Amino acid sequence: GGDVVNTEDLLGLRPHLSPSCRITNLYASTEVGTISYGRREARNIRDRGKLLLGRPCEGLEVRIQTEKGEVAVPGEPGQIIIKGARITPGYWNDPERTAAAFNVDSDTGERWYQTGDLGQLHDDGQLEHLGRLGGRLKVRGNFVQIQDVRGAVLEMPQVADCVVLTANEDTDHISLIAYVVLDSESSLTPEQMRSELSRRVPSHMVPNRIVLLDQLPLTSRGKV
Repeated sequence: GGDVVNTEDLLGLRPHLSPSCRITNLYASTEVGTISYGRREARNIRDRGKLLLGRPCEGLEVRIQTEKGEVAVPGEPGQIIIKGARITPGYWNDPERTAAAFNVDSDTGERWYQTGDLGQLHDDGQLEHLGRLGGRLKVRGNFVQIQDVRGAVLEMPQVADCVVLTANEDTDHISLIAYVVLDSESSLTPEQMRSELSRRVPSHMVPNRIVLLDQLPLTSRGKV
């Protein structure tokens, strides 16, 4: 797939799975095929956070490229770029799109596919998907990934579910609004949650407003 998988998304499935069942998080694209995959046993899905994508498949090299076009160090986020013999030569009859997605290194002649995905490599070489580059916003002068804000809220023990949306107060100010479902026994207030989050994450990642709901509204397809 091409989306971020949080362990919170899988916790609800665990009671319905065999303890020996293994969850595979596959990262792939039409342009490359399978890029990498990470596996976890269902019984070990307890912690909160993102499900890692494992190491790149044989024959592929994955790098993280910063906004300045430099190779990122482990733990530094940037665009996921890929090279390898099985990458598509381009898009049929669409040279402009091909030129935008594939970059040839002027020094080495190597051809890299620019995924448009945000990610980072860990010290052990495992890849982590952080979302689409377009999912990154500038809040109070700092770049913020919406999925990271949601992840920070979900890490709070009494939170059952959450979705984070944005609102434009004016042309220069974007506000973050977190809609939160608490555990049935929780007595947390929005003020307490914002105070706790301010101790866990930078101030620009703390939602401006937290709205408590009994449940998140879903479409007929089960989407928020």
